Amino acid sequence: MKKIGAALFVFMLFIIMLTGCINDKEPDAKEESEENIENLTVSTDKVSYNLGETVNISIKNNLNTSLVIITPVYYVQKFNNTDWIFLRETAYPCESSCMMGMIAPNITINPNQTLKYQWDQKERWCVSSDSSPCYLKTETINATSGLYRLQCTLEDNENHNLFYSNNFTIESNEDISLNFSFSECGVFSFDESDTGINETIWIDNTTLNVKANVLINCGEEIINGSYQLVDDKITLYYNSPECVEECMDCMCGVVLYYNFTNLDKKDYQFELERIV
Repeated sequence: MKKIGAALFVFMLFIIMLTGCINDKEPDAKEESEENIENLTVSTDKVSYNLGETVNISIKNNLNTSLVIITPVYYVQKFNNTDWIFLRETAYPCESSCMMGMIAPNITINPNQTLKYQWDQKERWCVSSDSSPCYLKTETINATSGLYRLQCTLEDNENHNLFYSNNFTIESNEDISLNFSFSECGVFSFDESDTGINETIWIDNTTLNVKANVLINCGEEIINGSYQLVDDKITLYYNSPECVEECMDCMCGVVLYYNFTNLDKKDYQFELERIV
């Protein structure tokens, strides 16, 4: 009986110790999960948008205490293949008199509160108007397609903690269009050293005009033009078959015009190539 009692005591002691170990682990796991909770969650309603489509933004305070967000409440950043670049954004309406020295108030977000915002895919900044150096107006340009994210800055005593949203893309909903034209042979006079792409002008964020000079035989002609876009490189083609029997003993200059629409504004590399 003593052996049975001793064995039963050891078994009960083992059960108590095992139960105690399990109970000790549960608070630790809970505390760890609380520590891993992000103070602020910044998110968009979608991960892919068309150009011009409204981006709906949610900013949620996940804590049981109030938080302070530094204005502007969010910044928009665009990825340029190497770094995240800030888009310009104003913290207050520009159309107000003498606001250059004013500081927009920060935003307090209550416990478990979610703030809702909308971004209209525009970059905006303040400039002085022509009527008065003390009066400001807003300048805007449309965002282009690419990879984006949002950044919120949380005030924490003297520290500024940064929180980022999910990445999202803006995609062009229209196909790139090329309008190709060229001058008559010999209207412009230039040397061989002047040939090649000599002018690229962005009319706006989606319209690009490119001008190139080429020399062809006076017995040749330009048929048409086309392009190829690979990553950030645009190859411009002009179809001009080489003359055989019609060749003449002279060369003439032709100016080629490549006018693009619905092309995202970037720092492209250009190359001119003849198709014969």
